[in-house]
Amino acid sequence: MHLKSIASALPPFSYTQADCWNAFLKSAAVDRLRPRSRALMERILCGDSGIDSRNFCLPAIEPVFDLSASRLNALFEHEAPKLAAEALEKALVSAGLKARELDALIVCTCTGYLCPGV
Repeated sequence: MHLKSIASALPPFSYTQADCWNAFLKSAAVDRLRPRSRALMERILCGDSGIDSRNFCLPAIEPVFDLSASRLNALFEHEAPKLAAEALEKALVSAGLKARELDALIVCTCTGYLCPGV
């Protein structure tokens, strides 16, 4: 078995770290967090993490911080299979294979409420 192809699919909406930080500051979530947790969010979204932007399936970033974990997971469950299928299609075309010819499929995704693993 050999690796024949690698492909990815990203959610369609991209937000800079600054966009995410500003949305967080405007959200009710900022008031629910302890100072230490707010400081952690600031380090994540304003620090030198090497992350320039984040992709979401939501057309607006502002509501993200105020959605419940169950709502975020429901959104993920709705959108993730479409993204996974898109990446698989790209990989199959690139490898010149049909799905029935696959020996293995390796999936890598981020984890967390906004994007738990497929």
